[in-house]
Amino acid sequence: MTVEPLLEVASPDEARLHIVAAVHRPGATPPLRVEQWPFTQHNEKGTLAPEGDPVAVIPIRVGESEPPELAELRVRLASASSQIARPVGLPHEDAETLLAALTQHAKVVRDPKASPDAQVAALAAVFRGFDDHVVFETRDLPGAIDSLASDAWRSGEARSISARRTAVTIAGEPPQVIEIAKKSGGWAITDVR
Repeated sequence: MTVEPLLEVASPDEARLHIVAAVHRPGATPPLRVEQWPFTQHNEKGTLAPEGDPVAVIPIRVGESEPPELAELRVRLASASSQIARPVGLPHEDAETLLAALTQHAKVVRDPKASPDAQVAALAAVFRGFDDHVVFETRDLPGAIDSLASDAWRSGEARSISARRTAVTIAGEPPQVIEIAKKSGGWAITDVR
């Protein structure tokens, strides 16, 4: 099994921690997925220990149904008492190099011949290349991965909105606009419309 953490949501008031990770689990269907791993301190030792089995929480393929745990995760993320650790953004020079890098990562995510280590690393990079709006609000990560992997998001006309934001128009019917912003970890796609 290959694992790379993507985000942590701690709920100190409840003595719980949820880790969301990119996982390649041989024998699972599908083997590459985004799982949530719950931990609790409610046990005899009072130390953080796994609670229950990990579950697939964020679909990464078009047509996969959203598990109920995704709604619960979204509530946890919005809770004022939650402490969230999630790196967002990739350290590229500009919006255009971000799109090129995300395209290469998405192709690895969709390549059944790629090694588990490469697929997990690529899925983690794609996840970090999108902010919460795309992943948790519009919930269009599967469609975005497919668009990137098929070269449908070849960089089009880039327009600077500000020093930290760029809009890229992608040709097609209908044309799409991708907004890319500079985040703490680098550039990330913040909206697709």
